[in-house]
Amino acid sequence: MIGNQRPVTSIRNLVSGIRHLVSSIQNRASSIEHPASSIQNRASRIEYPASSIQHRASSIEHPESSIQNRASSIEHPASRRIQSCH
Repeated sequence: MIGNQRPVTSIRNLVSGIRHLVSSIQNRASSIEHPASSIQNRASRIEYPASSIQHRASSIEHPESSIQNRASSIEHPASRRIQSCH
């Protein structure tokens, strides 16, 4: 019986060694995945300033429309004067 126990312990040692190997491979795989997610986070940070630049561009366009509104309000009194002369 003592002779039969040795192969069982060696098989258990082999199985535990394989489990440690698998867990270390999984840890390495997760460390490879994390840089990929950090690259995605960096890419999204690059995209956000682009959207803020678009917002700034739209804020530059809005004063132009407000200038047009002011110009139309200046034109209205002139048209009223012309109509009152007729």
